[in-house]
Amino acid sequence: MNVTFKVASPYECDSIHLYNFKYNTFDPTWKQSVIGCKILMILQHMYKFRFGFIIRRPDYKFYKTFYSKPFIRTVWNWLYFIATIVAILFYILKRWEYSILGGWECSFAYEVLMIIGAYCQHSKLFTIVIINLFIFVSFWVLISTKKNIVPKVLIPTVPPMDAKLPSRRIAYFIFFMFSYVVYTYYTSNLLSGLVNDHDKVLTLEMLADSPLEFVIVNYMQLSSVGSLSSYGHNISVLKDKLLHMRSVSVPEGLADVLENKVALLSDYATIYPYMIKSKSI
Repeated sequence: MNVTFKVASPYECDSIHLYNFKYNTFDPTWKQSVIGCKILMILQHMYKFRFGFIIRRPDYKFYKTFYSKPFIRTVWNWLYFIATIVAILFYILKRWEYSILGGWECSFAYEVLMIIGAYCQHSKLFTIVIINLFIFVSFWVLISTKKNIVPKVLIPTVPPMDAKLPSRRIAYFIFFMFSYVVYTYYTSNLLSGLVNDHDKVLTLEMLADSPLEFVIVNYMQLSSVGSLSSYGHNISVLKDKLLHMRSVSVPEGLADVLENKVALLSDYATIYPYMIKSKSI
């Protein structure tokens, strides 16, 4: 047996007592609100209304987001920038040492591989394998074309880290210590993400900090905001988002969730049939 209830209230049911000093209890609209709120509360207990925000997460690959979680995008960009500057600095110091004391040939590619190995904490084995691969490709191109089209500065040998000048040794030492700190912080955050996965749990504070816009289906009324004081420093942002939600219909709200950065507030029982029909969420 299917039964349809049409109940509405122009006021917030949970805080209806707050309006007693504003509205006359003999006002017909106020009487409808009181009766409507009581019926809504009875139906809520009967059918266990479940309210919540519906959002759509970005469709990222697991391996792409998981290994980049320990650092934000700004930190990754700074690490790339530091690696580039340090590689140039190491190459300049090597050229300076080579002009004074001689030794192994200068190779910018070798300095880059040293930096990658320091970041990954696999400098010895990783560097030797990559350098040998690079040499093999370089000589294969040289033999097949019979022309030395690979610049000499990019063909690395496999020397040890034979820094002789104190300035070069100090530069290597500082960067290796910096890389060790970065690597330790990265691995600790990575393991922490394995133990505590925060992506599956979203709170109102996290939604308030996100760029998502709050919208609400047009048949619902906003509940009391008296409990918002427990949300600390985000009270103003959260309160503004909750009190200024745009009212939309269910199909419009689902379309906004699919196409825009929107968090739709609705009850599960009403929106579920629309989600089944759309087959997109």
